[in-house]
Amino acid sequence: MLLPQEVKALGSRQALIFYEGLWPIRCRKLRYFEDRRFRARLLPPPVVAPAPAVELAPTSPATDVSGDATPTPAVAPMTREVTAEDIERLDSLTLEDFAAPLSEVSLPQKAEGERLTDEEMNAAVESFLESLRER
Repeated sequence: MLLPQEVKALGSRQALIFYEGLWPIRCRKLRYFEDRRFRARLLPPPVVAPAPAVELAPTSPATDVSGDATPTPAVAPMTREVTAEDIERLDSLTLEDFAAPLSEVSLPQKAEGERLTDEEMNAAVESFLESLRER
């Protein structure tokens, strides 16, 4: 056991290490810049390639004092017609990939955890496919 003033008097070359479940360890500090074995291991910092230049999006026009915003062009929809290449990746598509209005798909009302019957499932699938055909 050391008194507080003895701990303060340890100096910069000694240390106390506390680890859960072990007695405190009094040790000498190793300084890599003073020991020739550690100095031999020193490497220069790695060369970091500069980040590629990124083209920023144009800023939107400011609103004038009267509060009228300048008109902006309409955004093109993010949908397209189906192609033959899409059939090859059909298994990887999710519901978000379809532009169908899922709110218009009629699903039977069931209690929480209750499963649909085969007839109800077929009706729900047919409703979904019909909403795709209407687009």
